[in-house]
Amino acid sequence: MIKLHKENNFPAKLYKYGCKIEYLKEILLDNRIYCSSPFDFNDPFEFRPRLDCGNTRQELEGTIKTLGDMLRKKYKALDENSIRAEAERIIKKIQQSPDPMNDYTQLLSRAGVYCLSAKKDNLLMWAHYGNKHKGFCLEFSTEPKGSFFDNAEKVEYKSNYPVVRIFVADNLEWGKESILTKSVDWTYEEEWRLTSKFPGHLDFPPETLAGLILGCKMIDEDRQQILAWNAVRKPSIKIYQASMHEREFKLQINDL
Repeated sequence: MIKLHKENNFPAKLYKYGCKIEYLKEILLDNRIYCSSPFDFNDPFEFRPRLDCGNTRQELEGTIKTLGDMLRKKYKALDENSIRAEAERIIKKIQQSPDPMNDYTQLLSRAGVYCLSAKKDNLLMWAHYGNKHKGFCLEFSTEPKGSFFDNAEKVEYKSNYPVVRIFVADNLEWGKESILTKSVDWTYEEEWRLTSKFPGHLDFPPETLAGLILGCKMIDEDRQQILAWNAVRKPSIKIYQASMHEREFKLQINDL
């Protein structure tokens, strides 16, 4: 059963499946995760919204403001006139492009995404993302409210591509409809996503990493390496071992 925050039905823990333990060293010892570009994902149907390129003056001014907010954070040395000119240049390029989707995806590719799940014992996810149960599953705490992983947002599963209005005045999280929408075929993942403004590494508070589950088929060499890293980690975390249930198609997860 998934434990939820009492106040907002948000999972108290979120999980990240992984396949190679060399990725763990940076997470355990440096408290850093890696946010991927949306276009490094394995589902070609993701991040392909239907674009609604409105062109009213109100929509255009709203988009200039939205782009300006993004550009201001990236190019801190630019003055306001330069920020507006660059925003207008981007808008004009999209309006005149024979392939606006290509321009939109170029903008979206600047984002970073870290995928998590509300489930720690899903057999399909262990098989697909956990190296056929030879990998691991990280356990992150989302408590207290407002903490680092509490900023993750729930993925919506739908039958149709999302509609993205590029020129919407109050859309401060441009591209959110694309990043947080997947096909209903992926519903079993119960996915949540943490987003950043750019792909790359993010530092997380050490105390938010609560535990680590070792796959039921993990080799002993990998297990011993993980235990050695955890011995010098501050603070150390709980280590769990997954095992195959004797009668049912499910995993048992116990303290190591």
